[in-house]
Amino acid sequence: LVMAVLQLGFVTIFLSEPLISGYTTGAAFHVATSQVKRFFGICMKSPTNPAAFFKVYIYIFSHITETNVATLLTGILAAALLYGLKTLNQSYRKRLPFPIPSELIIVVLGTLISWSGDFGNRWGVKIVDEIPTGSPPQQFSNFSSMPFKDVVSATFAIAIVSFAIYVSIAQGFAKKHGYTIDSNQEFIALGLGNVVGGCFSCLVGTGSLARSAVFESVGANTQLGTVFSSLIVIMVVYFIAPLFESLPKAVLAAIILVALKNLFLQFRELKRLWGISSSDAAVWFMSWLMALVFGVELGLAIAVLFSLMVVLIRTSRPYACVVGRTRGSDLYRNVSMFDDVRGEGERMREWWKDGERERERGK
Repeated sequence: LVMAVLQLGFVTIFLSEPLISGYTTGAAFHVATSQVKRFFGICMKSPTNPAAFFKVYIYIFSHITETNVATLLTGILAAALLYGLKTLNQSYRKRLPFPIPSELIIVVLGTLISWSGDFGNRWGVKIVDEIPTGSPPQQFSNFSSMPFKDVVSATFAIAIVSFAIYVSIAQGFAKKHGYTIDSNQEFIALGLGNVVGGCFSCLVGTGSLARSAVFESVGANTQLGTVFSSLIVIMVVYFIAPLFESLPKAVLAAIILVALKNLFLQFRELKRLWGISSSDAAVWFMSWLMALVFGVELGLAIAVLFSLMVVLIRTSRPYACVVGRTRGSDLYRNVSMFDDVRGEGERMREWWKDGERERERGK
């Protein structure tokens, strides 16, 4: 909220489109990797950065014999069915009276089949199990045990990192769907959300790429979708949570992985950028690589620094080219890229005349 009052939303200008696209693609790899262990039914602790992405796959392949076949088949079937329903939705969206609620169908079917077949006890499939009901107790945080300077420094660092992640995800979806966001307004929304959450023992709120991707994939387009989603979450938390205790975690992993498909397809952006600007393509690739190797927090910071370095290099070495006037118009274009410009002789005469004018002015 303080940053909103100080109008610090201008800092988002350092988050260029290639940076956001590459960063969100790298973050999507991390989200997908976090679900792979649930697909295989392998228990492991979440590794720490750097190179947490690679550590996960090294551990999984070194313990591949511990794979729970029932869990793997459950995840594959759920992902295949969900992808099929989404394809059906996309192919017949004009003929269907309303979109098929594919995620809801997968969750209900997965829960019913798992409950009827006793997947948890009979096949060792990891299920959601007991879901706590109700909300956390309403209480304010106790800072008396922490030095004031530590509280301020930690708060500032968390605010910067959470907002950077939040706005990078928001700008990614804004570009995809053709709208703009007000960074200062997002400061207010994020600040108020965390103030309210802080009264209920909540963790710091920020953007969630996995949940945003799922939300987008079900067809939500406005804030009204968030209202209904929140009401359903409240109903689940207070009343119907026990009904989903038999839901396999592999089914939830399948929903997230399928929802990330469009983010993986952002790799096509790299080829397009390479044909336009090699420096923009380098920013995209480094943003993706840094997010992949160093994680979403440190990776974003390194990507921003690299982007600033590219800007400084491009500023110190501006682009220059020979231009010629297009035949039949007053437009001047790069002679190495367009054929419909005046010949070399005419360009030389124009340069000579310009030089003469400069000398006349000097006299």
